[in-house]
Amino acid sequence: MGWHHAPRHVLDAADANMITVGTYGKRPHFHTARRLDFLRDAVVRAFTKDGWDLQAWAFFSNHYHLVGFPPGSATGLPRLLSGLHADIGAEINAADGVEGRMVFYGYWDTCLTHDTSYLARLRYVNFNPVKHGLVSDPTRYPWCSAATIENESPKFAAKLRTFKLDRIRVLDDYDVLQEPVGRHERNVVARG
Repeated sequence: MGWHHAPRHVLDAADANMITVGTYGKRPHFHTARRLDFLRDAVVRAFTKDGWDLQAWAFFSNHYHLVGFPPGSATGLPRLLSGLHADIGAEINAADGVEGRMVFYGYWDTCLTHDTSYLARLRYVNFNPVKHGLVSDPTRYPWCSAATIENESPKFAAKLRTFKLDRIRVLDDYDVLQEPVGRHERNVVARG
């Protein structure tokens, strides 16, 4: 996922939002590399198409986090997520040969109104693969924006690493699979 711009350094009238989405029952529906690719690509594509300026993302087997600026306001977020999650759920259910299974369950969003809150959440999302014990260096986790930010803006990435995470409260009590299954899976989600 290319990042076509430098991260915003100062907030403006359209405040950033942090969004956390979990799967129903915290089930690891996105347990393979292909499914994580599918989830990342579908979410980033839908948010970008809807006019969001995504700044950070991290995708896991049973949840994901985003930080971004909505187009004007985030009032369209429920509609966007409802349609997106229905489409992704249908693809996953078709790949698993089941019908009507709930894949996602709710979301939590926080409006970030201060620069320090915004920057700390960017750090949190990019550090999340380390928090979950998946990697020791977040730039090595392919379903996270850490490497993209590091490559596009090394000075900004260094600044983000200075923000402490001990005071951030994010609903993130997910146990994730420690390593996605390889790219050779029987039921591949190929459409999208």
